[in-house]
Amino acid sequence: MISDKYFLEIIYLGLIFFISLLLSIVLTSLSSRVALFLGIVDQPDVRKIHSAPIPCTGGLAMAASLFLSIFICLRLTPEVKGFLSGGAIVVFFGALDDRFSLSPKLKFLGEILAAVVFMFVGKISLYSLGDILGMGEIRLFFLGPWVTVFCMVGVMNALNLSDGLDGLAGGISAIACFFLFIFAYVHNNWSFASIIIILLGVIAGFLRYNSHPAKLFMGDTGSLLLGYSLSATAVAIVRSSHGSPNAAPISVAIVLALPIVDTVWVMLRRLIKGEKTFNPDKTHLHHRLLELGLSHSSVVAILYCLMSFFGFWAWSIRKWPEWIQFYSTLGIVVSIYCLVAFLEKHKIRMPAKIKFDFKLSFINEFLNSSWIKHSVRIVMPVFIFAFLSPFFFLPATNQHYGLLALVMILLLALFFPWHGGKRQVSIAHGFLYLACFSCLFIYNFAFEKYLWLPWYLQSISLIALLWVMLRVLFRRSARALLLSSFEILFIIFSWFIPFVFCSAFNFNLETKYRLILVCLQCLPLLAALKVMLRHHVWRNRSLAFIFFISFLVVGGRSFL
Repeated sequence: MISDKYFLEIIYLGLIFFISLLLSIVLTSLSSRVALFLGIVDQPDVRKIHSAPIPCTGGLAMAASLFLSIFICLRLTPEVKGFLSGGAIVVFFGALDDRFSLSPKLKFLGEILAAVVFMFVGKISLYSLGDILGMGEIRLFFLGPWVTVFCMVGVMNALNLSDGLDGLAGGISAIACFFLFIFAYVHNNWSFASIIIILLGVIAGFLRYNSHPAKLFMGDTGSLLLGYSLSATAVAIVRSSHGSPNAAPISVAIVLALPIVDTVWVMLRRLIKGEKTFNPDKTHLHHRLLELGLSHSSVVAILYCLMSFFGFWAWSIRKWPEWIQFYSTLGIVVSIYCLVAFLEKHKIRMPAKIKFDFKLSFINEFLNSSWIKHSVRIVMPVFIFAFLSPFFFLPATNQHYGLLALVMILLLALFFPWHGGKRQVSIAHGFLYLACFSCLFIYNFAFEKYLWLPWYLQSISLIALLWVMLRVLFRRSARALLLSSFEILFIIFSWFIPFVFCSAFNFNLETKYRLILVCLQCLPLLAALKVMLRHHVWRNRSLAFIFFISFLVVGGRSFL
């Protein structure tokens, strides 16, 4: 399925991802103590969701993890030196702002300085905006450096202003990393492809502590660093060589459309009303969605989905004429904001709960019987045994799949919240979804010669779906199916693999269809697990341990 060339590249990318992830986990967990010692905490106010002071040194931990990983894993080429130099300036001004609350003008000056240093040290600048208006290529000539700085500062402020809900800025940045990596890879920009994978590992480690309810904030240090890193990568991907851009600027910009458009909308609204441009308010998209009655988790989930949509959209239309890409995306953005304005104008509020009221008494009587009420106790062990037992009697797999099993062992051992309480169950469910996805991947690819296995897996998936539907409709288990932001990120990543990753690495259609099947099979299994496990911490730990043993068997047999 995977050639040796691609396999070695994936091994390298996986290695640098794990180095940055491990550093991020360790340094982020230590940064809370630093925050309390230095008094760097985020105080609650009328604009903020939290009601108690929360440490906001996560950005410092992210910066340290990012820079250390780059020093360990990459050669210090001029591009990398430019990235590090500008990043150091952003972190410096962000840390000052977190500690002393700098004025907007001074913070703005720091952002400009970072962009200028990156551009001149890294020798990277925009020379063209492409044919975004349909009237020919827009060449920048001597305005290139000015436009480069303007674009980078705009993205930095966009990420800074989007950091309003737990996990929001980190999550949308992680989603952007998925797609920016692919654009960097297909355009042979290996330095920034590696940097963006390192950044993804850093964000993943931080989100373990920042997912709702957050234990730690990234502060302006983190949000500015994320905006700088994403904008620097975007500029590097579309930079010109002899006047011809490597990638269409609009294609890369669409990946970051959500935070950019939200910032532009808020700034224009303030200018029209004669308000100060940088004065904080509650007119950002996430604030408006909260006002519509949506919960914190629902708003983050919606914005993750929108960010993912723009990423998939950017990749899907990358070969279209640039002006069509621009106008079609503009139409989508206008439609989204018109929908939100319509809901606000008519004061339409989202229902807090969806109630089911079935009048078929004989069905209710049957499904409310004691065996249905206590079905979890029966279904859970049978389901787990049916799903994982093939690992123990099928023959050893190829070492490529054994390596995947060993990666999952490492992830579960180091990053699963073994000592976490109910507040970290959502993180546990995210890792369990990843474990299910990995199991199905191994089943569908390592044991493809067993023709009965795909039918067996589809049967388990359909039975799980039927059981979940019965529980939701007649036992009111719908709340158990609500997805956390951490779970949504893993789901987005799993669907990213067949629809984007496969085409970037030129995998064949059969591989793509098989991966889509894995994604489809995995969703009912996740739903069943969430209904079974709920917030029972010991159940989540027990299942994680069972997965751990299963992967240990697969990995051990493939190598021994």
